[in-house]
Amino acid sequence: MRNKILVMLSIFCAAVRVHAISMQVNGFGSGRFGQSLNEDVVKDGLSASRGNFGEDSLIGLNIGSSISDRIEVAAQVVAGGSDSSTGSLGSSSWDVNANWAFISYKLLDNLKLKYGRQLLPNWLVAEYDKVAYLQPYRRIPEAMRRISYFHNFNGLLAEYVIPFEKGNVTISTWAGDYDIDVESGTRIKAKASNLYGGALTLNYKSFKLHSQLSIYDTDIISNSTSANLASINKTKQYNFGLAYEENDILLWSEYGRIYNDNSTSFGATGNLFEEGEAFYVLAGYRIGKFMPRVTYSKANTIRFGYPGVEGKEQVVNLGVNYNLHPKAVLKLDFEVAYLEDEFNGVTYRRSANSTEDSGSSILASIDFIF
Repeated sequence: MRNKILVMLSIFCAAVRVHAISMQVNGFGSGRFGQSLNEDVVKDGLSASRGNFGEDSLIGLNIGSSISDRIEVAAQVVAGGSDSSTGSLGSSSWDVNANWAFISYKLLDNLKLKYGRQLLPNWLVAEYDKVAYLQPYRRIPEAMRRISYFHNFNGLLAEYVIPFEKGNVTISTWAGDYDIDVESGTRIKAKASNLYGGALTLNYKSFKLHSQLSIYDTDIISNSTSANLASINKTKQYNFGLAYEENDILLWSEYGRIYNDNSTSFGATGNLFEEGEAFYVLAGYRIGKFMPRVTYSKANTIRFGYPGVEGKEQVVNLGVNYNLHPKAVLKLDFEVAYLEDEFNGVTYRRSANSTEDSGSSILASIDFIF
């Protein structure tokens, strides 16, 4: 995959040079650290015995060029560990991935068509999901990412913007497919087909409202044998978010749900993607270069059906952002997770033979742009 991406970028840059087209390049990155504070309930990817400096760190480039007044090309290349580059539950090894790579055509002044690999607009921060510098938190609460199983798609998107005096409304619709590699004890692949959906985003004064619905069929395929392990028709995934920012006050909240009505023989519940939901609310207040913040999130995926992801948890995160530089911010977090009943959490897991129902972690990151 890395070699393919490098070849694609070389061809793209050569074409830009041959045609004397101006190219814009912007960089971003996140250096992250995390460590669990106890051995009984541990956050995914972390350890109580040592800190982790690389699992979800990343660095990337946004590359774009205007071929004409109506045609633009854009790509985002990300190198990172864990799911930072791929968006999946993948391994902790670093890899290079094209998060998006598409061509857009301005059909009308307010109407664009985009074709290629693109981001599914799952969240408020979907446009800059990897650019944590632009986000109020270290990263979107992990449970929200887990239920939004597919983060990208290959296909066609139409985007229509309706401007008005103090804001705008953006209406999007899309169709395509996508596949990702995931880990589930043995290596498997999840493939979404017949994927389609729509989104509505309203920006008005200090408010932003975002909602989206995606519908898709899913095949679970063994990478070793190419056998189809399960097929799920018409999985529905929707998200709703509301943000308010004015003066020094910041309030964000989002809700997501995934479900379908089809029975399968795959997964711990015998029904993959049967049901999962997550919610969070964040409040922050800027004080000079600092912004203390608190985030509460809750998730229930006990009927999600994907091995290793079923669970119930509530997480309280206390954090502070400090502007180190106009292009760099330090984020420090302390979070406590509470597990419910006999279930594991969605992102926190009990160790073997543990009966504890809570765990905590410390997290830090430096997010930057260049």
